[in-house]
Amino acid sequence: MRLSGFIIKNGRIYEILPKTCYFESISERRRLFFEIINFTLPKSFRFNLQEYDFTNQNIAQIFMQKIISLLPSWEIALPFLMQKEFQFLINLDEMFLYIVYKRILKKNPKKFVSIQPPFIYIDNGKRKVRIHPLWKSNFNKTTIEKEMQIMEKNVEHYIVLPKQNYFYRYKSIYHQNCEILRIVPYSFSFFKRAKAVS
Repeated sequence: MRLSGFIIKNGRIYEILPKTCYFESISERRRLFFEIINFTLPKSFRFNLQEYDFTNQNIAQIFMQKIISLLPSWEIALPFLMQKEFQFLINLDEMFLYIVYKRILKKNPKKFVSIQPPFIYIDNGKRKVRIHPLWKSNFNKTTIEKEMQIMEKNVEHYIVLPKQNYFYRYKSIYHQNCEILRIVPYSFSFFKRAKAVS
């Protein structure tokens, strides 16, 4: 389980930010964290990412600002803000599964798309495809090959991993000239990079 979020302990804030090779700066990784969170929230609760300074504000400060904005009065927020120990952590594996599911659902309106963690199924009535999204931030050729070996026996199976500099095209595994597994790089195309402020 890969976690992301923040921990407040003894008055100190510790950020645990998502990692990918495409989002290396702290401000980009903070923004990516909230992009991921926004995918799971109803529109009225989403973070307006234009309002925040990801260079000078940590995710705990941004999170607290949002909580305060949703409450009817400052007095209600005060006990929450006075906590000396607090944590907010998300499971990146579950979030990534949900993000990929929502995107597949949107792109396949005429097919039956279901989610049964850790898999997503697409069924068009004739054929069922199984997709396995995995949040991997630092993987190498050995890791990819290990994942392929684990999944080799699954016919019509897709593994979705975040795109990396050396993993930018899908890879297929064949058995007796039939493709049985495809490993697909996932692009965070929904992520809108903001110009870095120095």
